[in-house]
Amino acid sequence: MGALGDPSLPIGIIYECCYVGTELSLDDRLSWIDKHVEAVAGCKVVVNYSHETAEIFLSDQPGGINVGSLAHLSTPGGRILLDATSLQLPELIYLMEWADLNCKDFDVIYVEPSEYSASYKQKIGIQSIDYSLSEDGPGINMLPRFTSPVDDSHLIVGLGYEGHRFGAMLISDEITPKSITGILGVPPFVLGWEKNTFAKNHQEMSDARKHYDADFKVIAANDPLQNYDMINLIHRAIAAESPRHRVRLHLAPIGTKPVALAMSWFAVNHKGTGILYDFVKKKSKRSTGVGKIHQWSFSSSDPSTIGK
Repeated sequence: MGALGDPSLPIGIIYECCYVGTELSLDDRLSWIDKHVEAVAGCKVVVNYSHETAEIFLSDQPGGINVGSLAHLSTPGGRILLDATSLQLPELIYLMEWADLNCKDFDVIYVEPSEYSASYKQKIGIQSIDYSLSEDGPGINMLPRFTSPVDDSHLIVGLGYEGHRFGAMLISDEITPKSITGILGVPPFVLGWEKNTFAKNHQEMSDARKHYDADFKVIAANDPLQNYDMINLIHRAIAAESPRHRVRLHLAPIGTKPVALAMSWFAVNHKGTGILYDFVKKKSKRSTGVGKIHQWSFSSSDPSTIGK
């Protein structure tokens, strides 16, 4: 994890291609990313995933590519950069899988917000802060290439400001894990933000404890390596408890993007790991300002190490 310095300084071209999401004007940090990509990358490739057809569309390729055919899609010869700020989870994980299948190392950039946009709701005589950062999508489902039976599995959920997304998983008739681990980002991006995460997930955490073997862990919100190690530790513990049975692990990356990065990279490197996602749509102006800027390096030859 490392800061890139003053974004106003000129930077030489160091990447052949940078892969970004379709909406680069939703908030201040995405506008910053758009300008930064122009400075550091020879080309910008816009990426979009179609949930209906299980295809990924790249602006430098004709038509869509079925996610089952990622190995046949060649990679650029030079360095590549993935922008986790603008890419949605499905786009990000399929790009990581694509790079891994082609033994291609890659870097990932992520920009924290200075502040998340909030509104206030009147509730029994008091004002309650509401963080509505996204609009509901088609519902919770597993991503192709990352599917396995959910029954009797262990579910790890990244928790953020939108507790209703975790709540939807708990009441879903199709998602019936044996046990659950929730990950809360502590320390958070900004000191004090952890109070919002706990407040927005308090009821859901209580419900999970009532109906499942559930526990909750705190791990740094902006450190993919710590989160990857924690997932790996849980995976090994489950395997040790049932050495004669195949470990069933499902990951739900609905918290911070660095936690989603860790979950995505773990699933890429541990075949049979399921990914659950609810395909939400980000809202415009969901955050303001440009906070800390992070960049990590990923290597297919040493998947357990995420370089800073």
